[in-house]
Amino acid sequence: MDLSTWDYQQQKIIKLDGEWEFYWNQLLMREHFIESSTVKPAPTAWMEVPSRWNGKVIDGQPLPAFGSATYRMVLKNLPVNGVFALKKTNIRFSSAIYVNGHLLIEDGKPAISTADYQSGNIPQIGLFSSEKGDVEIIIQVSNYEYVNASIPVSLTFGEEAAMLENQQKSTAREFSTVAILGTLSLIFVICFVAAALYRKKDYSLLVFAIICLLLAIYHGLIGERSLLLFFPNLSFIVLYKVKDISSISCFIVLAIFFYQMHKSIISLKLTQLVTIILGSFIILVAILPIRTYTLFSSYVIIVYELMLIWMLYRVAILYIRSAEVNRIKSLLLFLAILAINLYSIDVILFALSIKENLWLGQFYIVAFNIIMIVLIVLRFFEAYHTIDEMKNQLIGLDKIKDEFLSNTSHELKTPLNAIVNITATLLNGVEGPVPKGKRRI
Repeated sequence: MDLSTWDYQQQKIIKLDGEWEFYWNQLLMREHFIESSTVKPAPTAWMEVPSRWNGKVIDGQPLPAFGSATYRMVLKNLPVNGVFALKKTNIRFSSAIYVNGHLLIEDGKPAISTADYQSGNIPQIGLFSSEKGDVEIIIQVSNYEYVNASIPVSLTFGEEAAMLENQQKSTAREFSTVAILGTLSLIFVICFVAAALYRKKDYSLLVFAIICLLLAIYHGLIGERSLLLFFPNLSFIVLYKVKDISSISCFIVLAIFFYQMHKSIISLKLTQLVTIILGSFIILVAILPIRTYTLFSSYVIIVYELMLIWMLYRVAILYIRSAEVNRIKSLLLFLAILAINLYSIDVILFALSIKENLWLGQFYIVAFNIIMIVLIVLRFFEAYHTIDEMKNQLIGLDKIKDEFLSNTSHELKTPLNAIVNITATLLNGVEGPVPKGKRRI
């Protein structure tokens, strides 16, 4: 890549996209390419970055997903001296990056044999100083676990200050989403406890708190993996499995939440079926290696995507058939499930490396939470309105009771007084008191 025309003051960060030298099943170092090398290796092919190598046809044979390779690019005519930075976001599933022969970034341990291989795929940024001229970048990559291999996301290059500023903004943006979701989870737990103290346990609050917590964990372990700021020693295997478990668990809890909220959106049988299928996959994630359980990932994605599409269809029917008084609530439900559908699609596109960031997905998930907060608040207002109506009805019934008792008392007193008078007349006689011996009737 020729950088002679690079205006580093206007375009401070550039992507190292394009064709790289590609050496299949070899892990090469700088000494293999120096002029004095006796046998200088020839590229197996030219590989486009970003892309995946599996399926790439070389010598009439498609490359498998599992294997090792070396990528090499020379940045020619660097126009200025200084300290520069190189950032790798996603290289599956193990990599080592060398700049001018010096190790800059190592993530896992790439190796030709699986015995020496260690996985690792965490976004990292490396700094190096360089003078004007050429900069050689060599990337060793190994993958023996994931279904797609290679460098699926662009590498970025630029001056130190600009790269670090961009890194801080990206991390802060993703961490803010995690913080919002975590805070919402805590708020809903507090609301559930407060409601329970008044002897009314609204379990939908607790379920939604779990959804927010699972989403916070998941978002903290993808993209820039901002949760690693708090767990820097977490192994990549544990990180990856926790990410997958939190993601699948979220869809299970979502199905339960919407079943509790409105049983016409998703039936009990469908909720149970989804729970069994996704719960079984969670068990596989926990006990099997990444290489094995990812073989079933596509089927699991189909299951929860069909569930989300079905829920969207059902809530659309609910909106069409709803009475005028329930239209706003039905519309909000539709928008909430639409947001979670769009979020799911965005995450899948990111996982397939069709998208390089999750900014749109973060917007969708925040929108989903805002809509759900509005729906929950509406439920509380409806409950308060119902209680207020019941109170007014009880007050009205109490007035009717008082009037009834008053009228009943008056209507009873009149005949009772007549009976008393008749009895007194009988006892006293018309012409005077009756003798004691003749008072028996």
